Order: sequence, then C-alpha cells, then structure tokens
Amino acid sequence: MIHQTVKIVNPEGMKIGPAGKFCELAMRYDCHIEFHLDDNIQSNAKSMLSILGAGAQFGDVIDIICDGQDEKEALAALVELVEGGFADEEEKKESSEEEDQTPGQRNRRRGPELRQ
Repeated sequence: MIHQTVKIVNPEGMKIGPAGKFCELAMRYDCHIEFHLDDNIQSNAKSMLSILGAGAQFGDVIDIICDGQDEKEALAALVELVEGGFADEEEKKESSEEEDQTPGQRNRRRGPELRQ
C-alpha cells in the first residue's frame, strides 16, 4: 500500500468533469484506489458517486491511497492528473501551444466569429 498527499489546484474542484476524469483513470488500474479528504471522508476512486459525494473543492488536500499490483503506476498517474488541474494530455498540449502564440495568432486559429 502506498499513498501521496496532493492539493486540488483545479478551480472547479472535483465536480462532475474532473471527477469523471479521476474515476476513468482510476478504473484503468487493477489495484484498490481511494482517497481521503480531511480525517473523516473516504472515497472510492472508482465510483463517481463516491468521488462527488466527498465534495473536494479547490484548495483541499486529499490523500490518494493505492493498494495492489499496479499501485505505483496508478498513484503516479492520479497525482499527475490532480496536480495538472485535471487536464488530459491533449488539453495540456493545446494549452502549451496557445501560450507560445500571440493573441492575434490565437484569434486566427479560432475563427472569425471570435475576432471581435
């Protein structure tokens, strides 16, 4: 069993979108995965209802706990997801590309309806 504490940096917290990404990623692994919020809230990371029920918000610190054969890989992936603000690889790539562009270049890429 291994665990790591991580802070939620996504402004939405773990609402439906981020919770879905967290749950979907957790389900890729065979090990048991849960997280603890405060001292009295435990959540099954493979259950959307359990994640949403925990009510983790921006700035909260959660302890992700993995136990099983692929626990190291699972923990590393989930920590990366939370620390990355729940952005997947495609979203990170798009964000990085936009940071390298001037505002004019961003508007051209998005189309004329957004250039006002």
